[in-house]
Amino acid sequence: MRTILLLVLPVLVLFGLALALMWAPLPPAFPPALSPARNLMAAIVVGVLGMVTLAGVAVVVVGQVSGVSRSLDPVFAEHGLAPTKALLLGRVYEGRLQGRHVRASWVPGYGVRPGQLLVNLDADVALIAAIADHRPLRPSVDAVQVEIVLADNWAPVVLVEADQAVRLTDLLADPAAASALFQLLAASGPGGVREISLVSDGIHFRARSSTGVAGQQIERWLAALSIFAERMESAVASR
Repeated sequence: MRTILLLVLPVLVLFGLALALMWAPLPPAFPPALSPARNLMAAIVVGVLGMVTLAGVAVVVVGQVSGVSRSLDPVFAEHGLAPTKALLLGRVYEGRLQGRHVRASWVPGYGVRPGQLLVNLDADVALIAAIADHRPLRPSVDAVQVEIVLADNWAPVVLVEADQAVRLTDLLADPAAASALFQLLAASGPGGVREISLVSDGIHFRARSSTGVAGQQIERWLAALSIFAERMESAVASR
């Protein structure tokens, strides 16, 4: 609501000012009301004030979003991830988690738009797949959907390349891997829309959530990602 007022109120004030400058009686030294000269004067005054107002609103909005984006710095720092650069409206973090290189980016939400957290974790999974509680982005043109039922009758949507479907099903039969996946993706847990993408050399986790929820869940998500990566690699190594 505050953001909407910040954007709408200046427009209404400037519109009212323009009408006042065109219609209001002024001393004889000024052009008559509604004359071309008076309208031009109103346009110039409102135009200048409008540009100043727009610049001020932009500074306020960017400052607020930048402050929110930095609010997760302490949370990531607890897990060895330090900010490496700032995005236009977010932050990028890098570090190591139990010996694995991790790169995360966080763009906070604004208004009705949720924030977006991306975590890329190095892992030799040798698979191309996407998993989510609801339909994830298709990982490749050859991906097919497979039916997998895990703990508590939870059946995530799994898209995987056809020749890797059996191997992925076997990997997810590992209770530890299935439990970690449930913690990451199950809709019964907080965190908004989430999905995991598996590529040959890494695991990509995406969550769309508010800053508060992301801050509360990051520790749990990072721990589950670490377990999931370790179980996937162990299964690949034992083949």
